[in-house]
Amino acid sequence: MAPVAMGRLSEKLQHSRRRGPTDRANRKTNTMRITRKTLARFAFLSSNSSYNADRKDEYRRLGRKILQEVADRLGLVKAEYDIRWNPGGPGVSGDHILHTDRLYLALHDNANMGSFYYRSCRWRSDYSGGLNHNVTWEWLKYAGVDGLVDRIRKDGLA
Repeated sequence: MAPVAMGRLSEKLQHSRRRGPTDRANRKTNTMRITRKTLARFAFLSSNSSYNADRKDEYRRLGRKILQEVADRLGLVKAEYDIRWNPGGPGVSGDHILHTDRLYLALHDNANMGSFYYRSCRWRSDYSGGLNHNVTWEWLKYAGVDGLVDRIRKDGLA
């Protein structure tokens, strides 16, 4: 390897070491802002994607974006949460889950009741957790992701 190239590589490595661990407050997020229109579309798809592969795929993509934005707004780093998708069978829309060591957010239509839920949990291996906090799609469309994050924080789950 040429001495000049090694010097540049060494310089880059030293620069990356100086930055240190990721600071949550100064972390730049790469997610898009989720609009009310997007939330309304997601709410519609939550109960209207069964037996429709195109809608189900759109529902999967939007759900992941919404959960990623919730995680970013909660100030979580990648190692602190899991985002999962369970497509279920053709007769259901599927389940989106944001799971941290303290929060279990199930972003799917809860038995076609027009709501989803979140609850406390102990670690990421806890799938039953505390009491469900039900949230209606109408409320989410009105309050947005910021409102949901505020509500989760007020309940002491973030």
